[in-house]
Amino acid sequence: MNLRTLPRAVTAAALLFAIGCGGGGGSSELTISDQNAEALAASGVGAVSMLEGMTEMMDMFSESFFSPAAQMQPCPDGGQANLSINDVLPAGLSTGDNVDATFYGCLVDVGGGTTLSFNGMLGFDATTVTGDPFDPLTGGTRTLTGTFGGLTLGILGATMTVNGGISVSLTSADADTFTGSISGDYFGAYASAGTQSFSGSLDDFLLQRTWTESTGAYSLEIDARIYSSELNGFATFETTTPFTGTGEDNPSAGTLVATGAMGATVTLIALDNVNVQILIDADGTPGAETTINTTWDALENNS
Repeated sequence: MNLRTLPRAVTAAALLFAIGCGGGGGSSELTISDQNAEALAASGVGAVSMLEGMTEMMDMFSESFFSPAAQMQPCPDGGQANLSINDVLPAGLSTGDNVDATFYGCLVDVGGGTTLSFNGMLGFDATTVTGDPFDPLTGGTRTLTGTFGGLTLGILGATMTVNGGISVSLTSADADTFTGSISGDYFGAYASAGTQSFSGSLDDFLLQRTWTESTGAYSLEIDARIYSSELNGFATFETTTPFTGTGEDNPSAGTLVATGAMGATVTLIALDNVNVQILIDADGTPGAETTINTTWDALENNS
């Protein structure tokens, strides 16, 4: 999986994450218990989908489906966008390229008969472009920065309004082995679907992924402070052993630790690409009091 060919459906997964377990700012450290530990572990899994979904949306801008010739332009599948574009070199993505966009019912087909709508503001900057990471002869690096100012996304009957910023970097020397990262100081979301609504945020976050196209092997790490209104508090997540796997499979190894109030922890351990184990240390003293054996699918459904 790479930052250019992530399926459009990942954006839908980001919204579903936001509906399922929240995302938006908070100041109270979470009191960890047996009752909320599984949902807390699931929020770490959901955060990965959310960040990669936002990256996919930024990637659509780097592919430039808008023309720099006009300010008010039609979107690919309906609606309009008011754009301010600085295209340094028309031949392709270049350092200094910039788009500031305000969307008015902008529609994009994300596949499977599903349409994603945009309303609000988004700024996009190509901060570093050297060579081409997808060219095996030159290799290269791309760093893109997105600023979200009350951007509202709608899909599958759900809406999510996002604020904050993310920086996305992709590097490859041979167009086979890639290193990608998604980072930022703050990214917040408010989501609603029907009678349900949630808010949440990621603070001081870093998602790192490496993968090799020829073998499908990948590794993944996420470090962040995650707040969820459903959990009514925040926890600090740290990948202590990188998650590893192959292709589209879930990770078969790796460890993620979430720390809440009083040093209490929830530890998520990948046993294989189907099964995971959750260790709960609710009192902050060495050793887990409770163990939950579950599956990746159950965690994703929980998120």
